[in-house]
Formats: sequence, structure tokens, C-alpha cells
Amino acid sequence: IEENERKHRNMQREISELRRCQTNKVTAFGGERVLRLLQMIEKHNRKFKSSPIGPIGAHVLTDSEDGWVWWWEKAGLFSVRPAYRCITDGGLRHSFRQQVWSSRSPLNVLIWRISHGRLPIRDRLRRFILDMQPTCVLCGDEDETISHLSVGCSYFQDVWREVGRKTRFNLGQLRNVHHLLWQWRDTGISETLLNGGTWSMAVETAIGRLLDAFIVTDHKDSLVLRNCAKEANYTSLQIIIYDFSRPRLNIPGHMLPRTSQPTVLSVLHSDSDTVINTLVDMASIERLILVEDYDMGKSVAFEQRPQNLKDVYTSDGFRMFFRGSVQTILPPNKRIRAGRLCSSIDDQISRYEKEAMDAEELVHQAKVRKRDFDEQARELELELQSMKRQRTNDERLLMSKKLNLQDKKNVYAAERGNNLISNADELHQEILKLKEEIKGKESSLEEIKMKRTAAEEKANSLKLSHEKLCESTKEEICAIEEAEKDLLEKSHYDRVMHEKVLTDIKEAEAVAEKLHLERQGNFEKSSKICSEKEMESVGGCAKSSSEQLSAQLKRIDQRLKHERLRFSESIDDLRAIYQKKERKILKKRQTYEAFREKLHACQEALDLRWNKFQRNATLLKRQLTWQFNGHLRKKGISGHVKVNYEEKTLSVEVNFCSLFLYLGNNSKLHFFEHEEFRWFF
Repeated sequence: IEENERKHRNMQREISELRRCQTNKVTAFGGERVLRLLQMIEKHNRKFKSSPIGPIGAHVLTDSEDGWVWWWEKAGLFSVRPAYRCITDGGLRHSFRQQVWSSRSPLNVLIWRISHGRLPIRDRLRRFILDMQPTCVLCGDEDETISHLSVGCSYFQDVWREVGRKTRFNLGQLRNVHHLLWQWRDTGISETLLNGGTWSMAVETAIGRLLDAFIVTDHKDSLVLRNCAKEANYTSLQIIIYDFSRPRLNIPGHMLPRTSQPTVLSVLHSDSDTVINTLVDMASIERLILVEDYDMGKSVAFEQRPQNLKDVYTSDGFRMFFRGSVQTILPPNKRIRAGRLCSSIDDQISRYEKEAMDAEELVHQAKVRKRDFDEQARELELELQSMKRQRTNDERLLMSKKLNLQDKKNVYAAERGNNLISNADELHQEILKLKEEIKGKESSLEEIKMKRTAAEEKANSLKLSHEKLCESTKEEICAIEEAEKDLLEKSHYDRVMHEKVLTDIKEAEAVAEKLHLERQGNFEKSSKICSEKEMESVGGCAKSSSEQLSAQLKRIDQRLKHERLRFSESIDDLRAIYQKKERKILKKRQTYEAFREKLHACQEALDLRWNKFQRNATLLKRQLTWQFNGHLRKKGISGHVKVNYEEKTLSVEVNFCSLFLYLGNNSKLHFFEHEEFRWFF
């Protein structure tokens, strides 16, 4: 019962998570924190160079599910600034030709237009172009209508036969276009096309840690996004820096695993090239192979071992890889959240609801069985008690019969001793009579033995059933015995308490009441002599006896007399002087604290000025060095100047060849006539 109840609670929790994910898919990749983070990103959108992309899982699809996408941003997320630009510019992000030929109309749009007769065929175009021929351009037999193109056209019939030959889609005999659509639905093509939930567990195991991440274009945007995450209380956010302008990676065929099995890259779809490029660079999804079951995974990972293979993932979450000469198989992660990438959330909810109902039904059935077993146990216990009582009565009756028989024998022996002269006829009659009585007693004894045997057999069977019942309810019986033992002990202690302890307690309470009254009287008398506040001011007398208090009082009186002889001021004057000194000390402390704060502020200002001076000195040193080296280069000398402020020296390192060449070319001039060298020396 407990196991099924726990399973039912887990199913209900999974259903609530899936319903929340169904309401807003973004919450599946970070919960409510992602919503707060997206609000912070919208609030600080002007600070970003390009809008962040994330979470990655919201931009990845494993099937053809539709979703809301803001077309005018690469990230696909709506924001105010791009919308304002789109409105004010009055233009489209792409040309009309690119929008028309790059559109991806889903299959359900085509089916919807067929069912409502909205295809641009000749039967409809003749309403606008009068001179158009209504004949079908493919077969030329009948007018070109929707029913003819879907069912009657020989060309399309060949197409349907080819489709049925290569797939399991077989329509059979069709009557009209509506019959075609109903047959389409019944054959399950939609299930084949939307079979994207097959690899959701494997993809989640492979790249699950990256699905909650966000992508930014540079380091500055990553810092802004990190601040937004702190405001949204999302401290564990994973941020990936990637260039948004980079096109989708074109991976050569020789760098891909050579196998017929799908890869993670082949089952993932995203309109954002940046998302796919990030997953390729960060997780190597083009080298992660997906297989259906465990045996096929072992065959691919350890036997075939295709080139460029990294890991193999099964549809139920097993991971297999081969490193060096070691084969490794990792079981599925129990804490992983499967189904975030699967679009069939309604099917998952239905499956979990069915499992929850099954678990609830099992719990109900188990409780019903438990009640039946408890009722049977009570009935067996009552029957066992009744059989024990019946056995006791039968044993008591048998014992009474034995005693009566013994009495009869004793009486017969006594009568025989007294009547030795009785004749043979009387004795013979008595013997016959006694034999008849003995036979009757023996027959009754046999009946009693049979009843006893039956009762013993029934008692044994009841004993066995009772033992089984005791084993099944052993814990309850132990608990009842312990409770009974506790009740007996409690009743014993209550009786002992009532008989022995309560009298002593009452006597002690009477004595305590008497002592309390005496204490109140003594307290009133002592309060007249000295108040309680004065006693507390001198330390109190809670732990002192009367003799100690009297001795202490004598010492205090002697000290008071001695102090009165020494000082003429009263206690009130001394207290006033003490309070005045305390106020003066407090004022001095406040003044010193203010001086200390000012000194600290001055020290900080001095440190700031010193740091500024050091920075300015360093900059002036660099400027002086650059200017001096510039003058040297203008004169044709290549050298390097070093300034040391600590030793107050200026040194120059000059290439000997350049200096010799310079002096040779300017031998007519004195070395010290140049302004730079004169200033230097």
C-alpha cells in the first residue's frame, strides 16, 4: 500500500510538471527562474549588443511542432526595441523573394486547404480568368477539380501507389476528397511524421546539461546577462559565448561517423544556426549516435566502432563509449527529466494519469484485502476462544465422570464386603446391571473421546491458523502487549502513588504552606526595616541563611559608621557626582570616536592621493621616456632611457654602432651642443 501510494504521489507530481510545461514550454528548462530572467533581459535589452539566445532547449525541436517565434530577431524572442525598429523602418528583414521561397508551410496547412477547397486549381481560377481551359493539365481527361486531383486523376493514382509501395500508407478505394482525408487520418501518417519523442530520453541524457544554457555574442553581453541572472535569483545560469554572425557549420562527410544509425545532430532541428553551432562545438552532437536498444548499442559501440564515434546513447538512456581498451556502459540517470524535448505532452499526461489511476486502484484493492484479512483474523480468534472454552468444559465433564465412576466402585466394594451372604442370583443381577452401566459409561466415554479428538483436531487447525495470523499480525500484538504492560505498570504506580506517596505529599504541602505563611510574615517585617530594592542593589540574599544575613548586616552597619566618620557627604551627593562623571566620560568617548572617524577619512584620502601621485609619476615617467627616445630617434640614435626615482638617476642605453655613426657624421659639432644631451648631462 505504501509503495503504490508513493508511486501515485510521484505520478501526480510528474503530471503537474508536464502541465506547467504544456502551459509554457520555457519553464521546462529552468522553471520559474527562466521567466524572471527573460523579464530581466527584456528590462535591460538596451545594454545588450545582440539579444541573448536561450534557453537552448526552447530553441531545439525533435519533431515538427509549431511554436511562437519572433521572426525579426535571430534569437526568435520578442523584444520592444526590434519591434520599434521594424515599425519605424517600414521594411522587412528579408526580401519578398526570400520570404516566399524560404517559407516552410506545415503539412496540416495543405490538408486544411484541401478540406476547404482553397487550392489554386483551374476550377477556381476560371472564375478570374475566363479564357482558361478547365481540363486537367496532368491527364487531360476530366476537369481539374480538387476531387479529381486527389482521387480521380490517373497521374495522382500512380503517385499514391508509389507512396504505398515505399511506405505503409495504403488508402485503398477512395470515393472523394473527404474520404481521402479520413483514410489519411486512420492510417496513422501523422503518427509517423510526429515520431519525435522516440529519442527525447537519449538526447536529454546526451546534452541535458546544455539545454538550460543561454548564448551571448561577446564577453560584455555575458557580464550583462550575469547581472540579469543575479537580479532574477538565477545564480547557477550557464552562459556560452558564441559569434552570432557565424553561419551554420558545414561538417564534411569524412568527419562524421560512418553508420546508418541517426545522430543527435540529425534528430535535432532549430531555426537558429547559432544554437546548432553551439551544440556542435560544445557537445559534439554530430559524433553522438542514437540506437534503439541495449544490444544494438553494444554492437555499434564495441564491435563496429565506426570512425569519429564519441558516444552511443540508447532510447532508454544508456550511455556506451570505448576509450583506449576500456569498454564503459553507464546506466540511465534516475534524476534526469525526460520528456522536455518531446512534443506529445498530452500523451505523456494521459499515460501518467492512467498509471496514477492504476496505482490508486491497487491501493484500494490492497486496503480491501487488508480489511478482509483483519476480519478473518478476528473471526478465527473468536472461534479459537470458543473452542478453548468448549475443550475446558469437556475436560471438566470427563473428570466428573471419572470421579463418579470411582465413587461407584468404592460403594460397590463396601456393599460387597457387608453382604457376603447375598445369594448368587442377586449378585448375578447386580453384575449384569453394573456391566450395562459400565457399557453405557464406556459408550459415553467413547463419544466424549471422539468429541475430544475432533475438538483437538479443530483446535490444532485453529492453532495453526492462529500461528499464521500471529505471524502476520505479530507487530500489532507486540504493540498491544507493550501497551498492556505499560497500562499495568501505570495502574501499579497509580495505586502505589495513591496509597503511599500522596499522603506524604499532602503532609509536605501542608508544611510548605505553613512555612510560606511564616515567610510572608517575616518578609513583611523585614520590608519595614529594609526595602527589597535596596537589598537587590547590594547583591541580594537569595543563597544566604539568617545567621549569615545578620553577620553581613552587622558588617555593613560598622562600615556605614566608619564611612560617615571619613566623609561628610551624603549618599545622594555621591551618586550625583558619580552620574556627572559618567556623563563627562561618555561625552569624551563620543568626541574621541568622532576624531577617530575623521582620522580614518584623512588616512583614506591620503592613500587615494598617494595612489594618484604614483599613477601620475608612472605616466610622466613613460611620457618622458617616450619623448627622450623620440628625440634620440630624430637625431639618428637608437637607444632606451631608464628613469629611477628611488635612486634619483637617469640612464640611457645606446647602440654603440649608431652612436659611433652619429658622432662620425657630426664630428664638427661638439657633443654637448645638442639640447637633449646638454639637458641629460
